[in-house]
Amino acid sequence: MKQSRLLLIICAFALLFASCGRKIDRPGEVSAAFSVDIPRTKALGDASAATELDVRVYDAGGNYLFSQKGIPSDRGWNVELKLVPGTYSFSFWATSAQADAFSFDGQYMTLSYPLMDVNSDDEDAFWASVINKDVSAPFAQNVTLKRPFALVQLTSGSLTGSSLDGATSALTVTGAVCTRMNLLGGDADQAVRKAIFTSAPVSGETDGDIPVAAYAYLLVPAEGITAAEVAYTISFAGGNTVSGSASDVPFAPNHRTILKDN
Repeated sequence: MKQSRLLLIICAFALLFASCGRKIDRPGEVSAAFSVDIPRTKALGDASAATELDVRVYDAGGNYLFSQKGIPSDRGWNVELKLVPGTYSFSFWATSAQADAFSFDGQYMTLSYPLMDVNSDDEDAFWASVINKDVSAPFAQNVTLKRPFALVQLTSGSLTGSSLDGATSALTVTGAVCTRMNLLGGDADQAVRKAIFTSAPVSGETDGDIPVAAYAYLLVPAEGITAAEVAYTISFAGGNTVSGSASDVPFAPNHRTILKDN
């Protein structure tokens, strides 16, 4: 008798856990599917580091509801959501698994420049949004991401041959660089006067035959062109350094600005 009762209890718990692990659609839910593409290039900033996609879902009032990971595909990611009919907005953010400079609160992404690394794609990111989508029936939609950041790149003829071994570089950008972005509208604000990218090993990337001495990503206003001053220092293993600066350097989202040190 005791054995039979124990068996019944075990079976009851087994059924409970089985039911908890099964995804149950709520009545009236519809499928919202997105195929998310990411631009790929052979140049610096080729998007290869952006391996994770987060989709954030908002209600008709722009209030954050929940987020979901994308499933990798040949072109980027696939996303399928189950939603009760209504009006929704969606934001898409792709970056590397190592990225730690971004924090998220509702509609906003905040960037910490002290956590942004020079000569690294860990904080490279790609974004898109779909606003006020009527979800009354199942649908499938394509979304193409773009980089919300400006990319500054310093190429240098000073870095040739063995001089690359052990070389490091640092960048300081002085101007109206932003620290916050609206994930629905794409607007950037909360500007700081200076962004400092502390010294890190030269990446080994090249622009044609010329080594890239330093590069970094900046958040700038979504509209127009931002001008700033860029100062750089290249330090060689033997102790020598090369420093310089450029004024009125133009920046724009999803664009690369190339400075040349000959």
